[in-house]
Amino acid sequence: MSAKAPSQTTQTTEVKLPAWVEAASQSNYDLAKKIAAKPFTQYEGNRVADPSKLSQQAYGLLQGPLNTGAWYNPEINAVEKRALDAADRSRRGALMQVSDEARAAKAFGGSRFGIESAVTNAEALRGMGDLSANLRKQAYDSAVANAMSDRSFRVQGLLGAGAEERGIRQQKIDADMQRFAEKQGYDLEGLNTRLAALGMSPYGKTETSHRTGTSESAGPDWATIGLGALKALPGIIGMFSDRRDKTDIEKLGTDPSTGLPMYAYRYKKDPKTYPKVVGPMAQDIEKAYPESVSHFGGHKIVTGMLAA
Repeated sequence: MSAKAPSQTTQTTEVKLPAWVEAASQSNYDLAKKIAAKPFTQYEGNRVADPSKLSQQAYGLLQGPLNTGAWYNPEINAVEKRALDAADRSRRGALMQVSDEARAAKAFGGSRFGIESAVTNAEALRGMGDLSANLRKQAYDSAVANAMSDRSFRVQGLLGAGAEERGIRQQKIDADMQRFAEKQGYDLEGLNTRLAALGMSPYGKTETSHRTGTSESAGPDWATIGLGALKALPGIIGMFSDRRDKTDIEKLGTDPSTGLPMYAYRYKKDPKTYPKVVGPMAQDIEKAYPESVSHFGGHKIVTGMLAA
């Protein structure tokens, strides 16, 4: 008769660390809880430096009116006067020429003379006005260009100096924040140091396995009782059941005391969650110890003590 499968099998593995490791781990855990319980402290200082007064002065200069007065040619009035005097002399010369031509034509004082004189005066005056306007425009354009160039130069200088000043103040703020962060993280850094030291310290550990089962056993666990004990087993009906009754078979090696191949396996009716058991196959036992194997219901079972 085949052995019944266990209704439940439990294997427990216990790992024991050295006492000093247990004590250090507990101390680290206590420190971690203390650090985690500390209240949150926020940095209250400035995090970003304010714009410098030099930069603000540059912005004000850009927004203010353009001062062109200082850039006008101080000789513009003299230049304009000389140009207009020259134009006026040209006007008088033109009038004298008209007068001479009228006198030669014996039309002096006539209407034709009057018209030509008026036209000459009008053209001359218009030219003088255009000349004055052009001179003034050139002076203005030059003053605007020079004023804008000067303002741009001054703004760039102020912005550059302001940025450098602000950068220096930002470095001080960053240093203050760094010191604050170092102070806040001091305890955590200490914990990390302790954890790293414990992790790098060599130490051993002890592992103990316990296996318990209920109901009838599906077979002996040879990993527990030892392969060398195979010869000494008394005949128990149902032990080492037929290979055909087993599944998930994996060969482990050969028992040096009996010469029998040893396998890890489950019984076909066992759930996949059951741990494997270790033992030989009835077919192999029958070849080496035929007197220890019987047949029952078409299955090979071990019924006697294995011969030495």
